[in-house]
Amino acid sequence: MTAFFDRVAKDDRLNSSHVSLYVALFQFWNISRFRNPVSIARNEVMRISKIGAKGTYHRCIKELHNFGYISYKPSHNPLKGSLVYLFNFGTTTEQPLELKRIKNGTSTEQLLNPSINNINLLNKVNSVNGHTHKRNLKNKIEETVLEAAATSQQLRKRKKGSAQKKKKISPSSNGEGRGEVIPPQLSEIEIFFESENQSIVEANKFFNYFQSNGWKVGGKAPMQDWKASARNWIINISQFAPKTKQLKLFTDRPGNPQTDNNKNYYEPL
Repeated sequence: MTAFFDRVAKDDRLNSSHVSLYVALFQFWNISRFRNPVSIARNEVMRISKIGAKGTYHRCIKELHNFGYISYKPSHNPLKGSLVYLFNFGTTTEQPLELKRIKNGTSTEQLLNPSINNINLLNKVNSVNGHTHKRNLKNKIEETVLEAAATSQQLRKRKKGSAQKKKKISPSSNGEGRGEVIPPQLSEIEIFFESENQSIVEANKFFNYFQSNGWKVGGKAPMQDWKASARNWIINISQFAPKTKQLKLFTDRPGNPQTDNNKNYYEPL
């Protein structure tokens, strides 16, 4: 077949119908174990070669005969098939292949060897090694996926730990401010307000106010230093202290109709 396609590539007289017909004839030759001649039936060859017109079939098979690719002997008897001789283009004489074996196991003609891939042990070894390689590659992929998952889990733990550390405020040098836990206890606030010469009532006001808004400064930002907020509270106490109303004293002056209560209305004007 390789020699045939080498010829086809160089022969411009052939078209796809010629090649399809020859391949169908070669299949019949293969089934008969490459013995010549091959008996063929037109309908069967046309079905395999996918040639639908009888005229195309007869033209192509005659041209293959005339071009020297086959030897065609038609049979005009419908009950007897036509005969086709196929040539072995791998030989120098290009004669029809006759498999006549002698005692020593050799042949007078060129023998067609089976497929090398079926008897090549190296291919079998490579096939086994290929499966082994695929299995090893699969194991490596699974190990890589597991390592990536473990690394991702470790990163998530580290991020979670760093986030928790950010929530905890490190203590300062004097032990105040950022070292205190938020929210503080009411007793701690009372002690602090007393140290600042403030009443326990103000301490309770401070505690109740920030306890109600979730210990947020300005109602938005979380409180970071409750003692600093308490100092600001103490500073601003005077601003929120209720202002006492001052009573106006009315005095007698000309044109002022208001008088004191000691006036004697029995005196004549």
